[in-house]
Amino acid sequence: MISRLRLFILLIVTAFSTGNLQAQEPIPGCPQDLETLTNWWVTTPDMGAVVEVTAWLTFTNNYEGSIEFNPDPAETMQIWSIPDVMEPESIVFNSAPSGTTGPGENYAYDITMSVANLPMAQTGLAFRPMSITLGTMGPNQAGLVSAAFSCVAGDRGQSPIPALSAWSRIALLLVLMAAAILVFRRRVS
Repeated sequence: MISRLRLFILLIVTAFSTGNLQAQEPIPGCPQDLETLTNWWVTTPDMGAVVEVTAWLTFTNNYEGSIEFNPDPAETMQIWSIPDVMEPESIVFNSAPSGTTGPGENYAYDITMSVANLPMAQTGLAFRPMSITLGTMGPNQAGLVSAAFSCVAGDRGQSPIPALSAWSRIALLLVLMAAAILVFRRRVS
């Protein structure tokens, strides 16, 4: 019995030890920055084979007065693909501004977008903040302070099936090992 348990644990460890805990290489085609255009911002460089994009965007209020944001996060930012103005499959606002932001104050977004539905001809995403006070806001009213992105790679036109991260593999390994120990203890007693 002990040799079977050891063999089982060895197989589990081998199956899940292909990853490492080091930082992953950037995903080709994951946006790196936002380019300021006349009335909105677009991702650069061209978006490649990614199916999910998370954006952390910070803007500053360049307007001479306070800006009031809608309590509904979806009403605080317009997002579309370029060049054909298509909507991402889903948009989740993990955080968005609400309430009032005074002149010179910053406001931030944390947005996760599934872009799996967009054809590869869609080369990027466009963003434009919105407020109750001003409606849509361009660079003269909203100054871009910072933009950061992370992506899930995959073929667009398909739903993403993300691979397990190294930490997820470790957690799964621990659960399987605990189950194996429980089975072994039941058989021994």
